[in-house]
Amino acid sequence: MKRILIADDLGDQRELYVTSLALAGFVVDEAADGGQVIDVVTDHRPDVIVLDLAMPVLDGLQVCRRLKANDRTAAIPVIIITGNTLPGVRETVRHAGADGFLARPCSPDTLVAAIRQHTGEAAGGALPVPSPAGDVSGGNLRREILISRPARAADVLVDLAVPSTRLRRPRYKPWLYALAAAVVLATGITLGAGSIASMQRGTRLNGVADASVDQHQKLVRGLMRPAIAGVSPAAVEDWFRQRVEFKVVLPDLKNPKITLMGARLSRLAGAETAAIDYQLDDHRVSLFIIEEAGYNELELGENPRFKLVQRRGYDVIIWRHGTTGYTLVSDIGVRACHVCHSPDEKFDGASLESFVVRL
Repeated sequence: MKRILIADDLGDQRELYVTSLALAGFVVDEAADGGQVIDVVTDHRPDVIVLDLAMPVLDGLQVCRRLKANDRTAAIPVIIITGNTLPGVRETVRHAGADGFLARPCSPDTLVAAIRQHTGEAAGGALPVPSPAGDVSGGNLRREILISRPARAADVLVDLAVPSTRLRRPRYKPWLYALAAAVVLATGITLGAGSIASMQRGTRLNGVADASVDQHQKLVRGLMRPAIAGVSPAAVEDWFRQRVEFKVVLPDLKNPKITLMGARLSRLAGAETAAIDYQLDDHRVSLFIIEEAGYNELELGENPRFKLVQRRGYDVIIWRHGTTGYTLVSDIGVRACHVCHSPDEKFDGASLESFVVRL
């Protein structure tokens, strides 16, 4: 029975794939960040590794490069899955050494089929294949569902360790398969195949929006911790001035309902980015400022100037001002703009809302 490691910091997305892989007959290990991937690979050598591109501790590219650079793990197929489908991302993933690339939204059936291509298994069951080069597990097929025996001394990999917190799951009991099947069926009925198929794919605009939502979720959940917090906007500007070539300008916070939570450097859609986290009333708002060259490569166009895209339950506003690109992520639409502009502010006699176009 083949062992699969799936790594994604978003538990609900990971859970959907774990259930489907277990029902397909795979042994499944999980990791919630790149550091945990290294731990699990050290203890339980998987046959295929599925990595989310954007993860804390180590991102998918860093994990992939580290695994492929180590003789003990280089032969393990790595599939990277991401909602970032901007030009150049697939090529970057390939250069990192990944063996497969899947774009979100990706159905569990698609992931299962991609994994079977790398394990030599047909849809009806496993095919006998030789162990990959460097496999120190001895081809032992006595593996239990989810977590099996502790690794033997010969299984332990060297020069891979990074700090992380282990993620372990209870073993599946046979009766849980029926329950899991019911969950998958209920999920399919609720979402509907037509809804999934109708989602827009591959556009640059949606790629930027998806990448922005991914980072917003990590900021809100504390998975991307601020490098600077508890200071004034002017102090944040000075902090960025010492670290990036592009200009980062933040407004004074005169509205008591707005709080600057923190800021950090990041990369969004492959471009160097200033990530700023705000709270407006009870809502979190993420502002991403993208350096000029990176924004130009996105080729988003500026007509209309402010584009509002709804992705995965979030409102993402994308625009350009001068030589700098911006994205703003929240669940409150245009009202999120109030972190930078007062509600009564006018632009050539018109409200900011009148310039925002829903796409």
